Amino acid sequence: MGDMREKVNYKEYATGVQVHKNNVEIVQKPGQYNATDGLVTNKPGIKLCIFTADCAPLLLVDPINKIIGNLHCGWKPFVADIVKTGVDKMRELGAKDIYAAIGPCINECCFETGEEVAIAFEKLLGKSCWNNRHSNLRAGIELRLNQLGITEVYHINECTCCNVNTYFSYRAENGNCGRLGHVIEL
Repeated sequence: MGDMREKVNYKEYATGVQVHKNNVEIVQKPGQYNATDGLVTNKPGIKLCIFTADCAPLLLVDPINKIIGNLHCGWKPFVADIVKTGVDKMRELGAKDIYAAIGPCINECCFETGEEVAIAFEKLLGKSCWNNRHSNLRAGIELRLNQLGITEVYHINECTCCNVNTYFSYRAENGNCGRLGHVIEL
């Protein structure tokens, strides 16, 4: 398993220089997009790719209107409401019925956080996703999607931190790890 950032051909893929914010770009061609944690397109043939190592990848699709999105949902982009920003960009392109998939990420069992994270989640969601000093990023993303009218949410419900033989985990590997690449294409 190698670091996917080293294997991406930017003539084929659209990727973001991820900065843990909520910027989502509508892309019409491959390339690298500065200060971008999410990508949306309605153009066939563009592979949207984001990278993670505990953060949640959120892949979105409207199969009828042929619009896709790929969002890097670490806790910072999440509480900055990247989910709404990405969904709004897709709807700007004409998306109506959006389906979502949340890939492998750090799960509640390993995501010990401070109270400031819990407060930020609750401020965004109107509900707590914090239990005994652990935040549930996956549940927060699904709740936010539901609040935005997206109820078809699929999960690869594996914890990256618990499964370092399969996935990269920034937390478990003390930052000395590669990145998983998550790709969606029309």
